[in-house]
Formats: sequence, C-alpha cells, structure tokens
Amino acid sequence: MCVIHGFVLSWLTLRSKSLLPATLAHGLFNVFVYSKSDFSFPGKHWVHLGLWGVFAYVLFRYWPPSIESEALPYVEEREMAPAT
Repeated sequence: MCVIHGFVLSWLTLRSKSLLPATLAHGLFNVFVYSKSDFSFPGKHWVHLGLWGVFAYVLFRYWPPSIESEALPYVEEREMAPAT
C-alpha cells in the first residue's frame, strides 16, 4: 500500500513541481482513512489497494510527469599543448 501511495504522491510532486499538492493529498487521505465509517465489507482492504493501484497506473501511463533535463553549461574546448 505504501508503494502505491508513494507512486501517486510522487507523481503529484513531479507534475506540479511542488510538495504542497502531495502534502494536501496525504492529509486528506489520512482524514478519510482514520475517520469513522459504517461502510465496511469483507475484502475492503483489497478493493482499496486495487483502486489505488489502478489510479497510480493510469496517472503514470496516460499523464506522465515531464522531467526536464537540466542543460549542462557549455564548456569551450581548447587545444591541448603537448606535455614536455
């Protein structure tokens, strides 16, 4: 479960280039998970895990984060003098 949440929160961070959306999403997730709910059924944990897994797959597959490679500074090449 932690790996899937890590993928989703990492995607949010990479896509937005900020930690704020991932922090808010993690906080909301904690509120929903730890709040009292009467909606319970056998296998709820597996359904929850499967839905998060599908969500993480869809995010990375169909809306991948764009990682811009940093351009290296241009270094002018000089002719080397032979060692004496």
